[in-house]
Amino acid sequence: MKPSAVHELPRRAWLASCGRCAVLGALAAATGVLAGRGQIRRCPETTRACASCGWLPRCAVPRAATARAAQALQEDH
Repeated sequence: MKPSAVHELPRRAWLASCGRCAVLGALAAATGVLAGRGQIRRCPETTRACASCGWLPRCAVPRAATARAAQALQEDH
C-alpha cells in the first residue's frame, strides 16, 4: 500500500469525462442560440418606425402587431 495514495484517473475514464463535458457544453450553447431566437419583448429600435424595422416579423410589442396588420392590408389591396 502506498503511504500517500493520489487519486489517479485512468485514461478511459478521463476521455469519457472529456466527452461528457464536450456534449454538455454543446448542448448549453445550442440552448442559448435557440433561446436567443425568440420573440422580441421590448423594442430595440426606438428611433425607427415599426414598418421599417428589421425585427418586425418577430416582434411582440403591441405597436408592431398593428404595423404588421397595416402592412398586410396594404399588400391585399
